[in-house]
Amino acid sequence: MLLVGTLLAPLVTCATELDDALEGFEEDEEAFAVDDASTSFADTTEPERPWSLTGSVSLAAAINYLDHESATGTDYTGLQKLRTRLNLQLDFDLPWSWQGRFAGYTFYDAAYRIQGRNDYTDAVIDTYEWEIDSQEMWLQGEVVEDLDLKIGRQIVNWGRSETLRVLDVLNPLDNREPGLADIEDLRLPVTMVRADYYWNAWSLSLISLPEIRFDRRPPVGSDFVPFEAQPPERKPGTSFADTEWAARAAGVFEGWDVSLHVARYWNDTPYVVSRATSPTGLVEKHSRLFLAGAGGNYTIGSWLLKAELAYLSGIDYPVVDRVEATPAGPRPVVGTLERSRLDVMGGIEYYGIIDTTISLDVANRYINDFDSRMRTFDAQENSLESALRISSDFMNARLHTTVLGIMFGERAQDGSVVRLQASYDLRDALVLTGGILLFWNGDPEIVSDIDDNDRIFFDIKYSF
Repeated sequence: MLLVGTLLAPLVTCATELDDALEGFEEDEEAFAVDDASTSFADTTEPERPWSLTGSVSLAAAINYLDHESATGTDYTGLQKLRTRLNLQLDFDLPWSWQGRFAGYTFYDAAYRIQGRNDYTDAVIDTYEWEIDSQEMWLQGEVVEDLDLKIGRQIVNWGRSETLRVLDVLNPLDNREPGLADIEDLRLPVTMVRADYYWNAWSLSLISLPEIRFDRRPPVGSDFVPFEAQPPERKPGTSFADTEWAARAAGVFEGWDVSLHVARYWNDTPYVVSRATSPTGLVEKHSRLFLAGAGGNYTIGSWLLKAELAYLSGIDYPVVDRVEATPAGPRPVVGTLERSRLDVMGGIEYYGIIDTTISLDVANRYINDFDSRMRTFDAQENSLESALRISSDFMNARLHTTVLGIMFGERAQDGSVVRLQASYDLRDALVLTGGILLFWNGDPEIVSDIDDNDRIFFDIKYSF
C-alpha cells in the first residue's frame, strides 16, 4: 500500500497530465481489444486418468546355515531361495461410481537350478521354482443408497490380531514358507459375492463364497514336512451345496467397536481317515464347520484392548478305531470323532513409546468332550498360543525393525518361532530387508522336526 500511495501522489497534483495519460490508455486498449468469443486459450491441465497401474519388483534370498536334510533326503544346507518376483495391480474407475481391481504376480526362483533341480522332489519344484497367479480381481460399487456390492476374488479380514487367527477364517493362507511373513501378507483372495449395508454406526455384511480354496502348505520333500509321502487330498465339489456362507454385523463407536459373526465354511486344515484305495492307506478330507463368534476393540489412552470369541462345531478329529491284521503286518484303521471347539483370543497393544508399538496376543482353543484317543494325532484338549510383537522405527522413520515371537503351549513345550527383521528405506519406493528366522522343536508333529530349519533372509524391493 505504501508503494501504491507513492506512485499515485504526483498524479493527484497533476490532473491534466493524468487525464491525458488515461485517454491514451483507453485508445491503446481499444486498439488492442480482443474478441473473447473468437479467441480461446489451450488448457494445459492433463485430465485425470480413470485407471492406475502400480506394482513392485523384488529379489529375495534365504540361506539355511545349519546342516539338515528333508525326510526325503534332500540336503537343505546353504542357499535355498533366490527369487525374483513381479507384482502388478490395475485399479480403475467405472461409470456410476463403480470401481475395479485386477492384480497378479509371477516369480522365478533360481536357487533350484543353482543347487541342482534333480536333488528335489517334483512336488517341491512345482511348488517353489516358478509361478504365475492372480490375486485380487473384483468390481465394487453402490447398488442403492447405503448398499454396496463387491464381486470377485477379494480378501475379508475379520480378525484383530496380526498373528493369531480366531475369527479370521474366510481367506486361506499361503503357508509354503512358515514364519517368514505376517498374516496380512499371506491371505489368499477367494471369489466372493459380498453385500454391505450401512446404517448410522452399524454395517451388515452378507457373503457368499462359491470358490473353495485351502491353505497352501509345504509339499513332501520340503524341510518343513517330516514324512516321505503325503496322503491324497479330497476336496469339496463346486456345487451350490458346497458353497460357503458368512455374515457379520459391526458397529464402530468413539473409542470402541464390536462385531458379531456367523459362517458356514470348510476347514482349511484337513484331517486324515483310512482309505484302502489310497497308496498311503489314508486320505485327507476337510470338515464342514459352523462358526458363531464375536469380537471387539477398546481404546484407553495409549492402550488398545482386543478380544475374539468363536464357537465352532462339526470338526472331525482322526482316531485309531482298531488294528487289523494284514499280510504286511498290523494296520491301524483310522476313523473320526466329531467335536465342537471354543476359541478365545485376548490381546493388548501399547503405543505410548514414540515410534514403537508393543503387542501381546494370547489364544486358547478348547475341545469339548475330549477323547484321549485324539492325542494319537496331536490333538490337545487345551492348546495355548501366544504372540509377542515389538515394532520400532529409527533414523527419521527410515529404519523399521520387528521382533516377533510365537510360542505354542504355556512354556513353549509345543514349539516356538522367532523372527528378527529390519527394513531400511534406501530411497523412496526402494526398501532393503534382512533378518533371521529361528525354530525350536515341540511335541506336536507340526513343529517336531524343524529345529534345524533356521535361516537368514534378505529382500530388496522396488515399488512403482
